[in-house]
Amino acid sequence: MAEKNRELIRGLDFTGTTALVVGSMIGTGVFFKASVMAQQVGSPGMVMAAWVVAGFMSLAGALTFAELGGMLPKAGGEYAYIRAAYGDLWAFLDGWMRFVVASGGIAALGVGFATFLSAVVPVRGVWASAMLHILGREIPWQLGLKEAIAVAVILLFGLTNCAGVRFGGHVQTLLSIAKAGGILVIVAGAYFFSSSGSAANLRALAPHPVGVSAFGAAVLSALWACDGWAFMPMVAGEVRNAEKVVPRALIVGVLIVLALYGLANLAYFYVLPFDDVASANSTLHRDALPVASKAAATFLGDRGPALLSILFMISAAGALNGVILSMARVPFAMARDGLLARGLGGLSAGA
Repeated sequence: MAEKNRELIRGLDFTGTTALVVGSMIGTGVFFKASVMAQQVGSPGMVMAAWVVAGFMSLAGALTFAELGGMLPKAGGEYAYIRAAYGDLWAFLDGWMRFVVASGGIAALGVGFATFLSAVVPVRGVWASAMLHILGREIPWQLGLKEAIAVAVILLFGLTNCAGVRFGGHVQTLLSIAKAGGILVIVAGAYFFSSSGSAANLRALAPHPVGVSAFGAAVLSALWACDGWAFMPMVAGEVRNAEKVVPRALIVGVLIVLALYGLANLAYFYVLPFDDVASANSTLHRDALPVASKAAATFLGDRGPALLSILFMISAAGALNGVILSMARVPFAMARDGLLARGLGGLSAGA
């Protein structure tokens, strides 16, 4: 039975809070984005430069939120900061945006999990389909086994977080360790077990000067992969000793992710010729293997793509759990502040 006068339990420690940062940031971008970035800037050096710029920008944002998180260690994160600075109207608009966008992000991660699963085991069967006409556009719709799996995994992590923030935090820690470990396996395999590794691959030069717009597009691609660090402050109201832990966990988590991203991208370019990276899965090459799968295949052989699909599933699952855990705190905080229906601000025993 939910009670409106209960307060949040501060059940997350430094480890769980840092894991939430890592797990929310590492989605699938690190396994895919090097390809489109290579197409945009034309050389390994410029791709890595784009990652460095995106990393500094992400770290700057994280440092800002670290300061704010220490000052306002309460549920809602960005919403709470905007409300304190600018009042209810702008806070409501930000919170409502987060509330609406979160549903699409959660759905996309669920579909991503099911899609990666289909690369490991057969996921076939369409039970119903239709062509929807919305705003003059034809949009195909279908319901089948893949969609059912996507819904099921969303429900699973929803129920996981209904069990309480401690349990949700433990799950997030395990998934984050698995994701980081998977990336380190790719890095170690590429450097120590691949027969195609060559430092010469890293020295490939762009065939023409790189323009500001092209480099900016590559930075935007990297920023997409670096997104997610702003989620953890949303649960600051459930972090023990939050004034100290939230800033430290945010900074440490972002630095861990940036280090992993840098190592992974260097590994891709070390074991693959530049053209192989540029021709990996992207909008231009929809049927190609992801760049991470191509890199893994150099030391795992034909098993590489299937094994990497398992890592992609774990990564999507970790991001999904992190989004569900974090985003639920925004409508909760809004309800407690009287900006949404009061019922959304209730808490069950042990929550």
